[in-house]
Amino acid sequence: MMWILLGGALLLPVLIMANVMVMSVVYHRHLTHRSLDLNKWVARGLTLFFQGMGFAPPLTWVSSHLFHHAHTDSPEDPYSPKVHGFWPVLLFTPFLVTRWRRRQGPEVVAKFSRGVPDIKFYAFCDRTWFCLTMALTFATGFFLLLGWPGLLLYALQFWGIYFVGGWINSVAHTFGERPHENSGVNRRRRPIPFLLNLWMAGEWLHNHHHHSPGSANFGLAGEIDTGYLACRVLAFLRLASIRSAPSPFQPAMGT
Repeated sequence: MMWILLGGALLLPVLIMANVMVMSVVYHRHLTHRSLDLNKWVARGLTLFFQGMGFAPPLTWVSSHLFHHAHTDSPEDPYSPKVHGFWPVLLFTPFLVTRWRRRQGPEVVAKFSRGVPDIKFYAFCDRTWFCLTMALTFATGFFLLLGWPGLLLYALQFWGIYFVGGWINSVAHTFGERPHENSGVNRRRRPIPFLLNLWMAGEWLHNHHHHSPGSANFGLAGEIDTGYLACRVLAFLRLASIRSAPSPFQPAMGT
């Protein structure tokens, strides 16, 4: 039992990092901003994996994020720390997104996700019952493989996905450097934030991302963006192509 717990403790940050990488590459760069064209079957497989690990409806994710870009730090922003508060965004971003979706309705989700490729597949994956089925299937798999420690590992990595997402939405709009005129911030030039940013797939280079949301590379000033490195590997393997696409609903500078 002790060895299982120790192995789980070592595996947990790896699982969270893998989930955040999938979120960053597939959901963020491929589906939302279209800066990466990913092989359809690779994108589908990674989407199903992310849904199983974290109950992540793709069209809801895409539409709420584009809405965030279109209305950054305004009262309409689904998860602005300046509007909703630092701690609510850090800890409860999924609930804020759920509330946003209920208030806006399916029409807004459809409008802001209209550029998503393979839309019929992702519309099916966006259904609550399907996300729940995938999550329960993966949780059962963890339990069958590792018993109760496996179920605990699944629950902790599930929570970890949303904590990192909340971290990006809250901290990356509050603490750091602002080389461009927008509310996002980049990680500070210190060892721990630097390593955290590598672990979070480059997502803490948030100021650069808000400056150029259509770029697959968030390290616009030469910083290391591990999510972009993953995109480069996929492109090398001919499973993806990188492009600089105009991102839908890009906000004006200074917002």
